[in-house]
Amino acid sequence: AAWREETKSAGFGWVYTNRFSKLDRSESASASNIGSPLMAEAVALFLAQQQALALGFKKLHFASDSQLLIKALTSESPQKELYGILQDILWLSNDFDEISFSFVSREKNSRADALAKSALNSAFIVPASVPVSV
Repeated sequence: AAWREETKSAGFGWVYTNRFSKLDRSESASASNIGSPLMAEAVALFLAQQQALALGFKKLHFASDSQLLIKALTSESPQKELYGILQDILWLSNDFDEISFSFVSREKNSRADALAKSALNSAFIVPASVPVSV
């Protein structure tokens, strides 16, 4: 995920790969009213998880460059700000036959990071302080 403090907007990017089936698919999205970089990371994972289910994936390994998110998901370090979305992620995890979460360095996650930054930069988000007339 990529996050912009001034506008509380975020861009999300995720990549599905499977070296055996040669699957290589990437997606991105953006949203406003995201309170923190950590929340943006959690939303990105949740969106990727939802789409994976819609695509019929049953076995997944999620790798994130957010150590705090991975620690929160593996119960090593609960984060109060993530309580609701963590419950959603863990609940949705029950729909997979196999699912795991791990940390990966940003360098090894550069493609998803670039997608997230691109989604954030291309999002049309009007800051609350700018009057809009129709």
